[in-house]
Parts: sequence; C-alpha cells; structure tokens
Amino acid sequence: MIRIEIGQMPPLLRSIVRSALESQEDFAIVEVPQTEIGDADNADVIIVSGDPQRLGRVPMVPFIAEDSPGLIAIAADGHSAAIVRVTAENSRVEAASDLSNLVRRAVRERRKQVH
Repeated sequence: MIRIEIGQMPPLLRSIVRSALESQEDFAIVEVPQTEIGDADNADVIIVSGDPQRLGRVPMVPFIAEDSPGLIAIAADGHSAAIVRVTAENSRVEAASDLSNLVRRAVRERRKQVH
C-alpha cells in the first residue's frame, strides 16, 4: 500500500487530487493536520501545491532523511506536476571556514544544475 499525504493546496485542486488517487486500490490517503505537513513516518509520497507564493513553503527537513518520502509539486491549475528530488550531502563543520566552503560549494553545484 502506497501512503499518500496531500499537502496544502487550493480546496478544488485538493478535491480533484484526492478523487483521482483514492480510486486506486494500492493507494491510501493519509490524513495529517496541515500544521504537520511532511511527517516522514506517515507517508510514502507527499503531494503539495507548486505555488509557494500563495500557499507557503514546504519544509525540506523531512525530505533529507535516508528513508524520506517522495515529493510531488503539482501546479495550481492541475495540468502539470514535478517530482522533486532532494539530495543531502553531509559534511563536518568544525570551523567557520568549513561552513564558508560549504556555502561556496552549494552555489557552484546550483549553478551547474541551472545551466
């Protein structure tokens, strides 16, 4: 059984997403209070609105764990969606220079992905 959490999104879109998914026999919609979105213990996949300006942002902490849920960001019009993959790279920070180097590396890697 694939457990699906539906995060914050416009009510009509939420209803459409729920209706589309609950008819699948191998899916179970997990009810989670909206203040607890992204509880990795409750869901295998979390579907959220892809419109952060309107509905807030999704905390990333649940998605960097080793056994984290999948994340799907669906457009507000419901016509497109993106699977969001978060990659965590752990590094020791023993001095301010370590943190500075991590910041520079994160920016370089981001620039590589954008181009």
